[in-house]
Amino acid sequence: MTFKAVVPPRIHVFDDDIDLTQVIEELLAINNIIGEIFSMQDLLIKSLDFKPDIVVIDWNPTDATKLTGMELTGLIRQKSPEAYIIAITGGNVSDDTVIEFYDEMEGYAFLKKDPYGKFKKRFIVSLQKAIELFKRKQELAYSWASFNQTIDEARQ
Repeated sequence: MTFKAVVPPRIHVFDDDIDLTQVIEELLAINNIIGEIFSMQDLLIKSLDFKPDIVVIDWNPTDATKLTGMELTGLIRQKSPEAYIIAITGGNVSDDTVIEFYDEMEGYAFLKKDPYGKFKKRFIVSLQKAIELFKRKQELAYSWASFNQTIDEARQ
């Protein structure tokens, strides 16, 4: 019976605020999390072909010609349906929008960039929880596969 090792998740982060992407990059490094950081939405969209496992998106990009958070979430769902999506925003968002993100788009976390420093902690906690869920899901899939393999071998 063979067991496959749990592989680290592919994490892609998009925010068009260069200062914030630098902070996020530092947060990832401090917490030993490997991820790809994108400051341009077009690059994130191209990266979706690689099926990221966790995607962090800027809900309200400053460039009005770009996709909205909801549109981007829909695109991620099409290309990487199993991905954990974390939305971050510095703007105001209606309760209905947040509910739609969670209920209809199956978003994982919606975080407000706040001036009081709570964002960093919330971001890392949300990301670490998404990574843990990803790992558990992988472990369950491998356990189920090995169980089925054992059953098949016993039948022979």
